[in-house]
Amino acid sequence: MKIWILALNTLQGLLRSRVVLVLFFVYVAILLLSLSPMLFIRHSAAAANGADLSGFFLSEMKGLVEITSSVGSLFAMVGGAYVVSSEIRSGTILAVMARPVARWEAVAGAYLGVQALLVLYIAFMLGFEEVVSLIAHQRIATSWWVLFAYPFVRYLLYSAVGLFFSVFAGPVLAVAATFLISILAQMLEGNGGIVSHLPGPVLTPLRYVFPSVGLLGEERYLSVTSSPLNTWRLSQHLTALGHGLDYACIMLLLAAWVFRRRPLVRA
Repeated sequence: MKIWILALNTLQGLLRSRVVLVLFFVYVAILLLSLSPMLFIRHSAAAANGADLSGFFLSEMKGLVEITSSVGSLFAMVGGAYVVSSEIRSGTILAVMARPVARWEAVAGAYLGVQALLVLYIAFMLGFEEVVSLIAHQRIATSWWVLFAYPFVRYLLYSAVGLFFSVFAGPVLAVAATFLISILAQMLEGNGGIVSHLPGPVLTPLRYVFPSVGLLGEERYLSVTSSPLNTWRLSQHLTALGHGLDYACIMLLLAAWVFRRRPLVRA
């Protein structure tokens, strides 16, 4: 019960956060501007007696999905990095811990509060994707559970990493460290660039340590045709999602372990 109360307090704090509100409104403005080419092309197609522009709309929709999904990852990083570190820096964590609340409960409550915000964001994202498909006179054939589960698990992972850094670093540094982890993880999944010059004994352990975020990109399955672009068995979906959940769980446990041992006041 205490964890859920802490999660609700965290959610309310995030919804009032200036950082979160500014990021969200800037993001909405970018989305509205991104819709302009699609609306123009739709009008042009109508004037051209319904020319087949499904390929264009598929490309545009995939681009918008990538934008919205990437912004969600940023929200996850910021939310996870700010919920604990900002309270430690302001001293409000002392008021929380003065109550009969275990430290692991404080960490778990903060983490669940971030996830509640991200669920609201995903609901907005899916609604926006549906609006875009209606504007394009297309139908999203991809299962909605895929479009929900993949970004949600990826956000679980990023927010857990941000939370881990937030228990011993400031919010800005925690966000920067989480963003750096995401960039390095994507580089390690590729086969070119600097990564290709790393020796095998170094590269293999790094790929085990860093998360495989490329497995959790839902835009690979987006389709506005009659069938998905990539057909995976349920076991393959569960394997990819399980990897993200496992990594998020490990980082959350590490965050709780570090937070249990760190002082709550700065010297």
